[in-house]
Amino acid sequence: MEWEAHYQQLLSEWPALATEAKEDFACFKERHLQVMWLEQCYFSQLKTADGQEIEVVSPGIWNGEAGPDFVKAHLRIGGRDHLGDIEIHLADSSWYHHHHDSDARYDNVILHVSLWPSAKPMPLLKSNGEEVIKAYLEPYLTIPLKRIVQLIDLELYPYKKFVGSGRCAQTLFRSMAQGKVEAIFSSAGYWRLNRKSEFLEARVGEPGLRLAAGTAMALGYKANALAFFELFGLLYQQTVTSLDELLAVALGVSGFMESPFAERWQGSSKYQTLHTLWKPLQPILPTRISMVVGKSRPLNHPVRRLVALSHLVLDVQQGRWPHHSTRWEQQWRSCASQQDFVGMRNELLQLIPTYEDAYWHSHYLFETEPRSEFLTLIGQDLRQLILVNALLPLLYRDVVQRGDPEEMRAFDTLYRSFHAPHSGKRGYLHHRFFGDTPKGALFGRSLYEQGAFQIHRDFCVHFEASCEGCPFVERVQTRLLD
Repeated sequence: MEWEAHYQQLLSEWPALATEAKEDFACFKERHLQVMWLEQCYFSQLKTADGQEIEVVSPGIWNGEAGPDFVKAHLRIGGRDHLGDIEIHLADSSWYHHHHDSDARYDNVILHVSLWPSAKPMPLLKSNGEEVIKAYLEPYLTIPLKRIVQLIDLELYPYKKFVGSGRCAQTLFRSMAQGKVEAIFSSAGYWRLNRKSEFLEARVGEPGLRLAAGTAMALGYKANALAFFELFGLLYQQTVTSLDELLAVALGVSGFMESPFAERWQGSSKYQTLHTLWKPLQPILPTRISMVVGKSRPLNHPVRRLVALSHLVLDVQQGRWPHHSTRWEQQWRSCASQQDFVGMRNELLQLIPTYEDAYWHSHYLFETEPRSEFLTLIGQDLRQLILVNALLPLLYRDVVQRGDPEEMRAFDTLYRSFHAPHSGKRGYLHHRFFGDTPKGALFGRSLYEQGAFQIHRDFCVHFEASCEGCPFVERVQTRLLD
């Protein structure tokens, strides 16, 4: 019979086919699967493992930090909306191999995407006991795996590829005059200054401590800003007088004196010295402050930022921290040109100390051997970050309260002199608000970049999955463009 002949031919060819499939799989990595999910163009008519149709309104945002592979996705599964995160593995079994079942960061996962099911079907459970919906891509592929490997350049992801730009990119900013675009983002930038100053005033009763507290938040970056703010208050209240004692407290309450860090750094004499200082303090300082470590670069590791924070607190305790507005009040009237304000900006940068520290200038963390290159604790970009996020908000508040229009114009000139450093988020916001158009180049100025951060915070984070329901476009059109 014809089918028997075909079957026998298939059996004779199977060793070669199996070898080819194995070679394809060896080249195919989990990262390819992540790209496939991001692009949404290598499969079609996807369904869940139990047969429900999946409509991908938005695949989410590629997460470059610890946690699920994509965050803030928007799916319709069986006609019902689901907002949350996406986790991707080659096989279901990796969910348990990576201990996601006991990690609360994965409790918001709405879909687990695998290439194929595990040999033994299994439910995927979150730490809260809920079961994760599963989907397998292989049955829905429109291109063979071998071809997909050839088409995808992994080096382009995630940094050079983004989720589609926001609705505002097409319906608002693409055709808007440049002057109006600048007005929107500068207004948002000033609103951000106001919000930051209000935060510090509401939580730091002593005016002389607000710049230091804001600096502490900037040292923590986005992930640990509030943790560093809390740590600043805790360290400032300590009666210890040496830098190492302050650092020992900071490391201890942040969990860096516990496993697995204690085992990892047990060979470091510096770490052991700090650990010895911490042991008698541990019973009287039971407070624990959660610190996000994630995938930070060694030079930006939270431990190094805790070293800078300890220097900062010691300076404040010993009266060496400057008042935020002294230099401005003394010199703003003498600034007659743009270059004068650039000079003032550079002088203000010098107010932020870089901190000399022999050990930390030659160690990233607690390595046993020193580095040959010089490692700064607070570099130029971080100093500017501190200025923009701590000093300028407080200075702006003072200027507004004095109500002098000439001083306000001078402050605006100063603010516009700050250039924004390159960052992944800046690139993402360029794409989100302007797509591939060059208008996003204005984010090279801190004023506009900060405005973009604020608009993203006030609107995008609530509707980032798909822009569905976001009122930003309508509000701009009805309130700002009339």
